[in-house]
Amino acid sequence: MSIDDRDEALEPEDKRLWDRLAQRLARVDPGGVPLGRETAAALDQACPAATVSAGLRSRLDRIFERAFADLAFEQAMQAKRRRPSLGGYLAFLRGQAGLSVSEAAKKYGVDFQLLADLERDGLPPGKIPGRKLAGLVRRLKGSLEQTEALLWTTVRAPRYITAGTRDSLYRKTSGVRRAPEVTTGEQRENPEYGEEREAVARLLQEVRDAWGKG
Repeated sequence: MSIDDRDEALEPEDKRLWDRLAQRLARVDPGGVPLGRETAAALDQACPAATVSAGLRSRLDRIFERAFADLAFEQAMQAKRRRPSLGGYLAFLRGQAGLSVSEAAKKYGVDFQLLADLERDGLPPGKIPGRKLAGLVRRLKGSLEQTEALLWTTVRAPRYITAGTRDSLYRKTSGVRRAPEVTTGEQRENPEYGEEREAVARLLQEVRDAWGKG
């Protein structure tokens, strides 16, 4: 699809900018340089540089640092052929900081056993303290976005279970005798799965609230 096919989706200012750049961007410069001098000059004229304050620059640097760490984590998981998890993310960030579990727990004021359980993905979402998790990830230079995505990996209960029936046979003299469970083969949603998802939703909000106050 050409730019003409999308003209109606562009704001007038964007359309004017495109018209000025299209002729130059379509040309392949020697050496594969994507932008020639004429293109750079057109960009300078149409999009003058904005002054970036020291505070904004520092914030952008932190965002870049966290994004770079997230990319490195995903690459590490791919190299190890492991599925990303919250525990794996915490272990990776701790390793990037050059800290052992005990050192990280002491430095960041987190219970050693809690950190160890988190890293081995041993806690269900209802047992994970959101405020402590948010503070730990922030100080380890992780990102809120990656943490939010990985919180869903803490749901371990299977979504569906096979339904069964259990008939009870009664004896007048000896009380209750239960017959073996009979499996019907019918699939139904696991109540534990729904409970864990609800716990993640609450945990997500707790982490977001704590992150905003950090």
